[in-house]
Amino acid sequence: MPATLNPPLQLKDVMDPLRYFARTLIPLGLAIGCSLGSGATALADEADEFWERDFKPFLQNYCFDCHSGDSAEADIDFELYKSTDGLANERPRWNQVRGMIEIGAMPPADYDVQPSREAREKIANWLDHQVNSVDCGLDLDPGRVTMRRLNNVEYDNTLRDLLGIDFSPSKLAGFPSDSVGNGFDNQGDVLTLSPIQLEKYFQASQIVTSRIIVHDPETQREHQSNMPALYRRDQRSVRFDFAAGEYEVRARLEFQQDGKEKVPVSLLVDGQEIQRWEVGKKRTTYAVDHEFTAGSHELTLHYVDDPGSDEKSYRRRVDVEFVAIEGPRDEEPLMPEPHRRLFVSRPTDDTSVSEAARQIFQPLIGQAFRREPQPIDVDRVVNLVQLAVDEGESFENAVGLGLQSVLVSPHFLFRVENAEDDAGELEQLTDYARLTGCHTLYGRVCLTTNCSIWPAMANSATHQRWRLKRGGCWQIPSRRLW
Repeated sequence: MPATLNPPLQLKDVMDPLRYFARTLIPLGLAIGCSLGSGATALADEADEFWERDFKPFLQNYCFDCHSGDSAEADIDFELYKSTDGLANERPRWNQVRGMIEIGAMPPADYDVQPSREAREKIANWLDHQVNSVDCGLDLDPGRVTMRRLNNVEYDNTLRDLLGIDFSPSKLAGFPSDSVGNGFDNQGDVLTLSPIQLEKYFQASQIVTSRIIVHDPETQREHQSNMPALYRRDQRSVRFDFAAGEYEVRARLEFQQDGKEKVPVSLLVDGQEIQRWEVGKKRTTYAVDHEFTAGSHELTLHYVDDPGSDEKSYRRRVDVEFVAIEGPRDEEPLMPEPHRRLFVSRPTDDTSVSEAARQIFQPLIGQAFRREPQPIDVDRVVNLVQLAVDEGESFENAVGLGLQSVLVSPHFLFRVENAEDDAGELEQLTDYARLTGCHTLYGRVCLTTNCSIWPAMANSATHQRWRLKRGGCWQIPSRRLW
């Protein structure tokens, strides 16, 4: 796509995103054209020639007396048809005409002049070909796929796979329901963009950036999760992400039984017991320090046994108010996965704001736009980040503005298939497409299997599993469809 379709971002565009959206979307739509094959044109010319040479004179000689003008019999007025245009649209009528001519019922037997058998067969065969046949010799090119926006499910799933979020932006922003055509909600002819839909896209981009970007790392030092009550010999688990270091694990527990009885409850990390507490009637916070390796670990509370009963009893349950972790001590807390996935670089003494922003958005824009990013695509977002920092915003806030501009770009919101280049050649499998999956066919398969443009781009290891090798096939890790 020519670089002129992406005008440089100005400060006034940041203040008026609707103007920016219109400046980008309108040229994008105008850039998509449709072309007709030369084979179809040749066939149309041949059909028109037969109409004038053979079919029209046949109607005039044998049909017009009864089927023309205001008094046309059976409401069939052949004078209304001036060319072959629209014959296939009235297939039942013309099949009826063809049949009457073929069996000799029309013109009727008492008509003064009758066509020859050869003339009847010639006209009937031509009508049958025009109305019912498909010429398999034509170029197998159905034309360009209609440019359409992602529907709500595809929008949510694409953001999930792109940024690693676990919430639905379309529901939080209150997207209007997608229109349905022929029972499907992914048809380009019905997926229009209303003003309210556009407004919701801006709201959703703000919701996404506010929820995935962490401005104060200390808020991530402590995490907790609720857990249902434990009954005799029950186990309940919860999973947390840890940085390498020492954490304090806490659980607030209470044994629901009057008296001084206590029951044993153990804490397990990845199935290994690290602590056992005697839990009594008084609600108490139990804690233990433990050294964790970096990664995801499962914490499990196990109601070991009930010395006072051989059966599970509601009155002898252990209530769990929460399970919490705090740490790591003397180390930087672990940021959430979407934050880590976004901030792959930061300004340092050796890395400027623009360089860090470019390292963040160069791969992100390619994934979000489903194509190899053009320099102007990246430059526009990098300039926006630099502009925000120059005006006093933090780097996190500036990157958030850059991310919002990506998420409201028509290149992200709309799916455009560039199956052919300007010369009419089919899309070639470039090295970039081979390594990233930015190819029209691959995008179609992902939408079919996952309702998402991307199939889980969480890390390079996952990425390598579905990259296309020369002479091979894409291995797409699809999710279950039910």
